[in-house]
Amino acid sequence: MTKVSIEEFIKTGQFGEIKLGLTRHEVIEILGDPSNWGGHKYFMQAGIWVYGLFEFHFEAKKTDSNLHMIFTDHISDESIIRDDYDVGWGRFYPLPTMPDVIRHLNAEGLTYTTSKSFEQLIITISTSNVKLSFNDESLLLQALNVSNFRESKITHKQTTVLLPIDVYDKAKHIAESKNIKISQLCSKWLTEYIQNIDE
Repeated sequence: MTKVSIEEFIKTGQFGEIKLGLTRHEVIEILGDPSNWGGHKYFMQAGIWVYGLFEFHFEAKKTDSNLHMIFTDHISDESIIRDDYDVGWGRFYPLPTMPDVIRHLNAEGLTYTTSKSFEQLIITISTSNVKLSFNDESLLLQALNVSNFRESKITHKQTTVLLPIDVYDKAKHIAESKNIKISQLCSKWLTEYIQNIDE
């Protein structure tokens, strides 16, 4: 069983033995086949592999691509500390707020920067490049990720979508249950859907 410490992940950017830059085959050697995947019908070409409540992102449609992001937005789900990968929060559980995290980082002597993006406040750890995203109203931790997007030259653009009222209401309910913004949820769904379309 892979043992993962969230505290160590925040400090180092490594998910147990998993680190950015590993090939798909190297990830499989450590964690086995993913429990789920998204972005392609064949998992070796999928952009997202799912292990427990964490996502591992690769370049879609390329079997020889390398891991470029580790992500979770299941922070409010207590099962994150009981999944198959023995994820332990240590002093980061129960669900922390931004001031809690800042106090902990200062006590550990970790350097970081803060920024704002859309409806989130973000702390970026200088040594690991791990980003902790917080709700800008409740200040509760919403997501964790580490990526090397700059190295892989992946960019993002903003767009607006119109949803029927019933679809919006359903999406809003799901987003609230995950303690994330509806824009984050729609972005994730739309990305996975488009990546799965064969041209």
